[in-house]
Amino acid sequence: MLRIAASQGITEIIVTPHYRPDRYRENRKEYRNALQALRRAVGESLDLKIYEGNEIYFFQDVIEELESGACRTLAGTDYVLIEFSTVQHYSYIKGAVELLTNEGYRPILAHVERYRSLNKNMERIEELVDLGALIQVNAHAVEDAGRLFKTSFVKQLLKGELVHFIATDAHDEDERAPVLEGCEKRLRKWCRETYIRQITGGNQRLLLQNRYID
Repeated sequence: MLRIAASQGITEIIVTPHYRPDRYRENRKEYRNALQALRRAVGESLDLKIYEGNEIYFFQDVIEELESGACRTLAGTDYVLIEFSTVQHYSYIKGAVELLTNEGYRPILAHVERYRSLNKNMERIEELVDLGALIQVNAHAVEDAGRLFKTSFVKQLLKGELVHFIATDAHDEDERAPVLEGCEKRLRKWCRETYIRQITGGNQRLLLQNRYID
C-alpha cells in the first residue's frame, strides 16, 4: 500500500486505524510498536513520512479518551478525524461537532458522502462548517458513483467549495488502495485550480503544522 501511495506522488501519510471502544480499542503500546516497525520498514527506500492518528467512531466519552491518549488526534495536532453510522441523525452529528469544538478540537467529518442525514442537504453541511467542522470526501467517491458513494452529492459539495480534504481512506491494495489520480479529471472539470491545490495538498500542509484552515 505504501509503494502504491508513493507511486501516486504522496509523500506524507497519517495512518488512521479505526477507533471504536466497543469494537476497536487498541493497546497503546502495540500501536506505538506497530508504527515504529512500519517506519523502519519504509526506511530510506520510500520517500514517505508517516504520522500517527485514528479515525474515531464518535462516542460520548471521546474527550476523555483523547485527553488520556487512548485515541489520537491527527499527527498530534488539534484536528480530529471522526465518523458516524451512515444512518446517524443530524442532531447527533451536530452535537458531536459542538462538543469537540467547545473543547478546542477541530473535527474533520470523514467521508460525508455516506451519511444519509447530510446527503444533498447543503444547508446542513454549511451549518456544520460554520460550527467549526471540516469536510472530507473520499477520492473514490469523486471518481466513481459506486455502491457506497453519492457522487452527485460530492459534485455539489465540490462545486460549492465546501470540501476541505480529498483523501484516500485506504484499506487495502485493490478496491480501496491509496490512489488519488483517478479523481483528478473530475476535479479539474468541476473546480478552480487554486481550490484543487487547496484540498489536495494545501490544507493538508496546514493541518500538519496545526495551523488554522478556513
